[in-house]
Amino acid sequence: ISYHHVGQSGRKQTMDKVDTQYKHYVRLISWFRCLRCLRCLPYYFVFLLVTYFHLNSFFAPLIVSTSSSANHSKERIKRLAIVTYGITDHSRPPQNFPGWSSLTQYHWHSTPPTQISLNVSVSSLRRHVISPALKQGYRVDTFVHGWNVEATTIIVDLYKPTVYNIEKGGGAFASKEAGLQMRRLYEKEFFVAYDWVLVVRHDILFRNDFNFNNLNKSLFYMGNWCYPTGEISVSLTRAGALRCRKIERFKHDILEGVPDFWFLSNPKDMDRVFLNLTLDLQMGVFQRSQSNQNHAITGGRVFSLHDQGEINIGRYQVHHMDYNLYRLLDPKREWISELGLHWKEPNKYDLLTSQRSSVCTGTYCEFQSVGNWK
Repeated sequence: ISYHHVGQSGRKQTMDKVDTQYKHYVRLISWFRCLRCLRCLPYYFVFLLVTYFHLNSFFAPLIVSTSSSANHSKERIKRLAIVTYGITDHSRPPQNFPGWSSLTQYHWHSTPPTQISLNVSVSSLRRHVISPALKQGYRVDTFVHGWNVEATTIIVDLYKPTVYNIEKGGGAFASKEAGLQMRRLYEKEFFVAYDWVLVVRHDILFRNDFNFNNLNKSLFYMGNWCYPTGEISVSLTRAGALRCRKIERFKHDILEGVPDFWFLSNPKDMDRVFLNLTLDLQMGVFQRSQSNQNHAITGGRVFSLHDQGEINIGRYQVHHMDYNLYRLLDPKREWISELGLHWKEPNKYDLLTSQRSSVCTGTYCEFQSVGNWK
């Protein structure tokens, strides 16, 4: 694991100064005990003056320091920890993807797939998560864990992580836990306290900004799992046609699976969900839901803790609409997102209140050229 340490010279100089002052007062007290008669009264007077000025010079900086600490605590820097996890070697998107050059600097035939995929996903992370967080007054630290040792240089170059650990082989839950443990060690070593922890896969493409200041730190946030249904309505735009449908809850959401692509919460709730998850599953602490794969395992854990009153579920953004998997890059979705026409009617709901099930309202639209109307 690679750490960036800070120096300790300032702390050493302060302690040296305290030791010097302490030795000086010991000598003064020893001198005071030697004064036995009235003839030494002038010396008492000198002793009191010297002690007064020395005590002032010693305690004044401490008083100022305490005052400064109080003011600093009122202006405490808000902090966001981003923990990325999982595999980093993903398939390439369709080569006819419109506007591809605006998303990556690299060329298809001269760049490794891992570099292309990470450049796209990390660029979206910077644009829609890190940049908004910085504008909202957060300091952002990144903790990167992955399973592709051969891509370590690429990963470090793109993420520029605070702490990273790239290993061989492994699964998603093990990678999540490794990333969270790196964050915990960093907190202890540097006395850092985070307001938010975002756990996210390496292959997520975000489309809309995270607004952390509009969210409730007591909620464990995950995406709304919705799906376009109903009749298709078609309308013209300056770029072509929009095919729009109402959205409703996805079948896996009804089966209590969760979209386990990113999670956002305070550190305590995040650790409660993901630390020792696989061990607790084996020990029967919770049961997987009726959904499938990791959606069912994470869903079983999250809903179990929610129903026991240990966490409260929050919902934010919509899967496949506000964010998507890299391998599912789709011209119909990406182009319309760039046009700012992604939502005809926003998915409006209370972000500060616990939502056990996905909130799926509004209309979702996809782009289609006029020549391909059906």
